[in-house]
Amino acid sequence: MLEGMTSSPSPLHYHPRPLPYHPRPLPQVYARHMTIALGFLTPRGVVVAADSQETYGEVKSDTTKVLTAFHTRAEEDEDDGAIAISGAGGSDYLAYIQQEITGAFRGRPQDTLQQFDKELRRLMKEFYKDHVIPFAAQRSNQHSVELVLGAQRRGDRRLWVTAESTVKACSYGAVGSGRAYAESVLRKFHVPDDSSADKLAAFAVFAAKQADLYCGGETIVAHISDNFFTGPSLGEVQRWESAFREYGKVDAAVVRYCLGLPHPDDAGTQPLRTITASLKKLRKILSSNRSAPPLPQQSSAGHFQKNTGHLEGDEIRWGR
Repeated sequence: MLEGMTSSPSPLHYHPRPLPYHPRPLPQVYARHMTIALGFLTPRGVVVAADSQETYGEVKSDTTKVLTAFHTRAEEDEDDGAIAISGAGGSDYLAYIQQEITGAFRGRPQDTLQQFDKELRRLMKEFYKDHVIPFAAQRSNQHSVELVLGAQRRGDRRLWVTAESTVKACSYGAVGSGRAYAESVLRKFHVPDDSSADKLAAFAVFAAKQADLYCGGETIVAHISDNFFTGPSLGEVQRWESAFREYGKVDAAVVRYCLGLPHPDDAGTQPLRTITASLKKLRKILSSNRSAPPLPQQSSAGHFQKNTGHLEGDEIRWGR
């Protein structure tokens, strides 16, 4: 029986040819302003503020985020206006649209802010049509920007916040990854008062820097009033932020006191007396008026001019 059986041929072994290896290119890392920028109106002007941190992937660095401009004849009291712009998004795109907007503002000094509002909306639509929509297929957030703009001209002042190609006029607003934290501060404490406006802006930026990892660095505050820019010095902002940190401790102590919880640092002292003493100390620090006087537009001295870009002629002179 075995002799009648024929053995079948051995099966062929298939050896597939390896496909050529095409490594996938790593995504390009762009500089991003994952940041906080905010603004609000005051009775005599408008305030725009931002942090200075810029993110390249996992790398963080300091940069300039507030661009200011005024018409040269404004120094002769012709009331041609002043503008300050900050924002969040791809840094190259942000710098481009900042220059376009400031150029339009300076190039049309006869326009009212209502007329400039229409020009601003046209510029944003053209920007997205020409520079964002064509790249929608491979689009990421690198190609989008969000702006906060404040301007003053002929006694009028306006604040705008943009999202994509839309433009919204408002009394206060913020953009960037720290927006929620900053707007929660502005929503609670926004009072139309020029004397405390710089401190409120610094506190809102501080709140975002404390809560959001993508916010940080120095705080830049640009206050437009009577066609001139003022701004606190670096030392002034640092002194305020030191007081803001102490306020966080006092706030926690107030909650503990209201809930009847012991405070670990009281050690036999009366909690209410400790809280009152801390509040008086903070009030003394924050109520002292050491703000820098209005800076001449052509001057490069001071923390404000050092950390902002200023448009003169057809060039932008960056403080850094």
